[in-house]
Amino acid sequence: MFESLEVSEAALGLARVWAIRALWAAVIMLVGWLLAGWLSVRAGRGLDRAHLEPTLGRFLAGLVRWTVLLIATVTALGALGVHTTSFAALIGAAGLAVALGFQGTLSSFAAGVLLIVFRPFRVGDTIRVGGQLGRVDAIDLFTTALDTTDNRRVVVPNHMVFGQTIENLTFHARRVVELTVPAPNAVDVEDARRALEEAARSLSEALQEPPPEVQAVELQAAQVMFRLRVWVQTERVGPASDALVRAARRALDAAPKRA
Repeated sequence: MFESLEVSEAALGLARVWAIRALWAAVIMLVGWLLAGWLSVRAGRGLDRAHLEPTLGRFLAGLVRWTVLLIATVTALGALGVHTTSFAALIGAAGLAVALGFQGTLSSFAAGVLLIVFRPFRVGDTIRVGGQLGRVDAIDLFTTALDTTDNRRVVVPNHMVFGQTIENLTFHARRVVELTVPAPNAVDVEDARRALEEAARSLSEALQEPPPEVQAVELQAAQVMFRLRVWVQTERVGPASDALVRAARRALDAAPKRA
């Protein structure tokens, strides 16, 4: 009888110990959950005030939340009597296995973070990268979406974007439209130059500063090659190029011919 009483008291004591541990673990998880949410919100607001890219801001705020929850979970397990050293080693081993299995995905993720931080281009820019030319529709943590000129959607992994040369065609507000045209020997060189200069200045898209340039760049047997350079607003590059070709042709046709 006394032995059964002692066993009951031992079981009751053990239950009391585990109840206290479970209570502490529950309190730790509750505090961790509340703290994670509060810190995530505070971090998100701070990153918004810092004008950080929204995608990266949401990711960092979420990273803060999950980090706090992970710490709270490990602490709660320690309160329950679980050896957290071995648990941390298990997490590390699992993390290494995941990293090896998702090398390409993780490299795209790292490249996405760098693209968002350094901003070599933004949504709405027209870029050429990885053999693709298109307007940037979205920059995510893993991929970049482009819309081509013929309205195709191209999704490029970020590690292919960040690891190659990026040509941003709309980064600057102004660009040069360049054209090389032949002036036949029947037209005097100076007459051809004046005609082409007038044609370049006559373009409605042409900016007056810097002024249009006309240069003789090559002498051939039956003609002289001229290069025209006209500065225009970036969004007018296409129409300006078409107009410059037509204006140069009309100018050379109307130029006086040698007898």
